[in-house]
Amino acid sequence: MRTRFVVPVGTRAWLRIFWDGPCGRLGYHNAMSLLGDDLVLASKKWGQVGDHLVLVGDHHAAAWPAACEDCGAVVPQDGRRQVFCRTLYGTPDGSWRGIPGPGDMYIADWYGCEERGGHCIHGWTNCDGRHLIVQLPGDAHHWWDVDGRASNCTLPNDTLHRCWVRHGDPAAERVHVDKKGRTCAAGAGSIASGNYHGFLHNGELTGC
Repeated sequence: MRTRFVVPVGTRAWLRIFWDGPCGRLGYHNAMSLLGDDLVLASKKWGQVGDHLVLVGDHHAAAWPAACEDCGAVVPQDGRRQVFCRTLYGTPDGSWRGIPGPGDMYIADWYGCEERGGHCIHGWTNCDGRHLIVQLPGDAHHWWDVDGRASNCTLPNDTLHRCWVRHGDPAAERVHVDKKGRTCAAGAGSIASGNYHGFLHNGELTGC
């Protein structure tokens, strides 16, 4: 699968109601109704998801969802309501805009590493705050922080190496990830998450 670099361009918002009860995918009921897109970024304080874009009470009752999107259960009167927001991404050339899916990659700048003087959330002391996130094939809910620390890192107290060594500027060229550089002995440069196990080589996500 060819990867594609995307950048933040705005915010997508839904009216959301969620409530307790047995439901397969999430373990609770979830109902959402699309509000629309706004080419204004929601505050980075809320990261990928927030409920502070607009006030819940601003919306007519008919605009709210009526049933769980997974099992069809009817929304109860006491369900928790919110305006649910996600960052809207687009290709640099403007040819696509939406929510990233498998194969898309983008820079996550919400960790705030630079605010801690380069002391990264993963323990690196040489972090520039720009973590490359890659959405993995198979399940859009699984993503890979290429600049993060592997769960099987063999140098957990080291603050300078990278468990995956990234080559190439994602905005300008094909990204290649391997173990050629200052690294640990964890794996061979692949990523295993959800039902996917593979490599990012020369801009392509490939299976093992």
